[in-house]
Amino acid sequence: MQDYNNTTYNYKKRNISTTYVRMMLMDSLIKGIDKSECVFFLNTGKSIIKTEKEILKNKNKTYSS
Repeated sequence: MQDYNNTTYNYKKRNISTTYVRMMLMDSLIKGIDKSECVFFLNTGKSIIKTEKEILKNKNKTYSS
């Protein structure tokens, strides 16, 4: 039986592992894009984030940036 009183969740280790997973996913995405003949970006209402600041500054930001 595990003693839960002596263990704590380590956010630093979780952040490091999350960073590695995101880097692997990004690397796979970049390799896939490089192998593709073309890439399409669909500019839909849900692909662009518009906050009040961005609307006032007339700037758009995608979820992927």
